[in-house]
Amino acid sequence: MQTVLKKIIVECASQLQYQFNSLMFSLFRKKEPVTTVPQWSRIANASDYVVFKKAVQHCFKDYRADLMFEEGVINLGETETFGVDVISLINLFKYCISRGNSDTFLPTVEEFLGSMRRCANGGTASPEFEAAKDTLGLRILTVKVFKQMSEEFYIGAQLFGNLFYFLVFDLPDTVTNVSQVDAAPWGVSHNELLKIGKRNTASKYPQTVALQDILELKIWTVENDYFYAPNILLDIEDHPNLIGAYGSLVIVPNGDRLFIYPIEGIEVTDALRKMAVVAKFFYEDKPNPISPDLYWYYNGQYTTIPFNIDQPDFNTLPETFISMMREMNK
Repeated sequence: MQTVLKKIIVECASQLQYQFNSLMFSLFRKKEPVTTVPQWSRIANASDYVVFKKAVQHCFKDYRADLMFEEGVINLGETETFGVDVISLINLFKYCISRGNSDTFLPTVEEFLGSMRRCANGGTASPEFEAAKDTLGLRILTVKVFKQMSEEFYIGAQLFGNLFYFLVFDLPDTVTNVSQVDAAPWGVSHNELLKIGKRNTASKYPQTVALQDILELKIWTVENDYFYAPNILLDIEDHPNLIGAYGSLVIVPNGDRLFIYPIEGIEVTDALRKMAVVAKFFYEDKPNPISPDLYWYYNGQYTTIPFNIDQPDFNTLPETFISMMREMNK
């Protein structure tokens, strides 16, 4: 059985990648204008600048700010939120590069602006817990973002694999992480704060869940325009339609869209390679990548499924996953 499955995966990977990329470009991608790369941004490669520009545009979409990318500055005008009139894009870009690769640019810009906002407000986002609790939210990102930060700058924990959940201030004009210093005066446990953040986010940002045909597979898509789509993984057991007899394959490529394939039979061998291509495609669809990995949800637990669509290797699958496929094939 293993030999047959491995042959299927290897022979189909290249053809499937081309087929899926063509489909996804037609379904999801919008034509984007060619980005002019200014001279000052050449401290890094052009692709990093493109990701950085998208991150800045996202963070300032609700502000009346003049994003002067050619000149390398953000003119805030009369906006008093950050306590300054001008922000240097050059310095902000250098800061992003110093903190990690382009995968971390969006949360790094959010963190940077959040720090400026707190300084402008006297060092705290909300003076009292009663004023702050309704602004709390819960967000999921890649764990590598937090490896660059000291523990006092966030409240959160590893969810599974390379995913990390953490507490944020979800304000009308920005989202920034809640530090342990922010929360210390409240006298509320971190676990309770995380529960409040989770409830608030679920209430404010309902998920759009739909069953779609993708590459001849029935796959559930979960979408959210505010980067909170992965939060459904915290309560996936409350959505029995997303879980098959043998669990589900789950991919979390970015913050506004994830995919779930309920496992009902040996067809999972086909779904495995196709989901791997979906994960790679949408993970590379910046600016908010989270993970290119596959996960298997079964009996209340998530297991990472190591599978590289460019170099498929059946032998890398966890023994528990292989045992499950053997059971289905009896």
